[in-house]
Amino acid sequence: MKALKEDVDDGQTAYASASSGLTQLKTSIASLKSNIAQLEGQVDAAKENLSAARKLSAVASGGTEVYDAQIQAAKTGVASAKYQKDLYRLTAPISGVVDTVNVKANGMAAQGMAAVTLSEKQSMVVTFYVTQEVRDYLKAGDEVTLPEYSLDNDELLTGMITQVGSTVDAQTGLFKVEAEISTAGVKNLAGGSSVKVSVVSAAVRNGILVPYDAVYYEEGQAYVFKVVGDKAQRCDVETGMFNEDQITVTSGLSEGDSIVTTWASGLKDGAQVEVIREDEE
Repeated sequence: MKALKEDVDDGQTAYASASSGLTQLKTSIASLKSNIAQLEGQVDAAKENLSAARKLSAVASGGTEVYDAQIQAAKTGVASAKYQKDLYRLTAPISGVVDTVNVKANGMAAQGMAAVTLSEKQSMVVTFYVTQEVRDYLKAGDEVTLPEYSLDNDELLTGMITQVGSTVDAQTGLFKVEAEISTAGVKNLAGGSSVKVSVVSAAVRNGILVPYDAVYYEEGQAYVFKVVGDKAQRCDVETGMFNEDQITVTSGLSEGDSIVTTWASGLKDGAQVEVIREDEE
């Protein structure tokens, strides 16, 4: 019995020891769980802090871009305002004297109306209108003359065509031409004046000018009488430009040929003629 009791006591002691160890183990496990939960909370907090930091960094970076965009927009607005202001400032392409002012401050101006007319007194622009036939012959650089005005040395006032219109003017039905006139030395030519303009509207090269009355026509064929020896020889010719006094012979005559300029319609080919020199008259 004594041995059995000792075994029971030993078993109770072992159980008590095991129970105590189990309690300590449970306590350690609970402590570990608490530590794990605390560490997990710290990790979550660190993640939240990291995310917030990243968001804050993005906001800060985006804020700089926004400010830069605002600054650039402000600069653009300033540039636009300056441009709009410049649109209300008229700058003359030349220096000179104001001849006429067609507008008033805060007043209305019609479309196409010149606000101010300037004259630099050195050159002026003359505008005139021509038909299509004349316009096709004209080009920039051609000379024009103002026959009613002359310089101090009695030379006619001349200029140069600067622009030939490519479309018909709606009001006149003609083509607009502009020419620049050098007016240095001319005192009586004011801006806005109406002037006569002379321009070469056509020309013939390598033609021979003869008196208009020296050319006759038969069934549409032009001819003259050329003097060969002491005989009148009919010579068919081709003619070009003419005016009331002269006509251009473009073929049929050679330089130096003599033609009959005063004759009656009864003159025949081969008729004898007498050449009268000017010094014999």
